Amino acid sequence: KKSLELAADLARNSGAVELVGLRIGGAWGPLGNPTSRFIGLPRLLHAAIAGKPLHLDADVSCDLIYIEDAAQAIVSVLTTPKLNHSIYNIGSGSVVSDQEVADAIRQLIPRASLSISPDAPRYH
Repeated sequence: KKSLELAADLARNSGAVELVGLRIGGAWGPLGNPTSRFIGLPRLLHAAIAGKPLHLDADVSCDLIYIEDAAQAIVSVLTTPKLNHSIYNIGSGSVVSDQEVADAIRQLIPRASLSISPDAPRYH
């Protein structure tokens, strides 16, 4: 294990501190990073709105969650009096591909010039 994980285990097992891990999915929202290499949604959406073509080299999938929903889930974990687990996954519960995102954007913005290579390596 990494040193941070070991320290967390020691603190958790000592009973002195309650530690909780949060695994947060692909959070997106109005200020999403249009240059993100990990979540295609902001790049696709910014390009479509700007009327610029965009080609992604690979069809990446992730569990997308709107930032306000992620924040609400985090608040729920932080304000629950007794937690039953030490790790919580925060996401929508389903995986969405960049191709599905591009298809949805094209339904809203038909002029959007978005393309994705389905079988290309994930990152370059």
